Amino acid sequence: MYMIRRTRIPTYIFLFFWTLGLVSPYSLLRAEDTHRILTSENIKSFILKTTEISLGKERSMSADDIQKYLERHIDDDVRFKSTIVYRVGDMPSEQTSIVLKKAEYMENIKKGAQTLQDYDSQVTVRDVKISSDGRRATVLTESRETGTMPIAPDDHTPPQYVPVQGTSTCNQVLTLDGEGIIRIYSAVCSTDIRFEG
Repeated sequence: MYMIRRTRIPTYIFLFFWTLGLVSPYSLLRAEDTHRILTSENIKSFILKTTEISLGKERSMSADDIQKYLERHIDDDVRFKSTIVYRVGDMPSEQTSIVLKKAEYMENIKKGAQTLQDYDSQVTVRDVKISSDGRRATVLTESRETGTMPIAPDDHTPPQYVPVQGTSTCNQVLTLDGEGIIRIYSAVCSTDIRFEG
């Protein structure tokens, strides 16, 4: 059995695990992606479609396509906040908090996607509340993720891939802009991550 000591886990790993519980916005913008008002159906479709894409099920997308989509679907003033409890093997749990702006969020998503292997996610939309004008919605999602990531017990040992599991509950606000594009306005999440070791 490979034992790992308590180690500083990179921010992008935490972020990647709670991102899919938010809305993992990875799809190409098409005409049918624009809407007159927000509905439970188009919100759920947006979340499920982008989750599929983030799992690599739409191989036609380039890294540039993903960046363009993120730019379009994330509000410039967005704030992503998460409280994360993580456990490494049988060691006591630790807690950290992350607050990110748009550019930090996008960069950490890229790093996380490049680091994790055998990644899988199941996202469930628990609740959708839409404003009376159909331009703003509060969405509660829950996600369960699994994968493996490289962990080195010290600076002199090559990393080994360690199984990791995560559960996130997120409250986010989505808005519909003047062009009918769904945008992420804010997100507050609570995440539990377990590193086996």
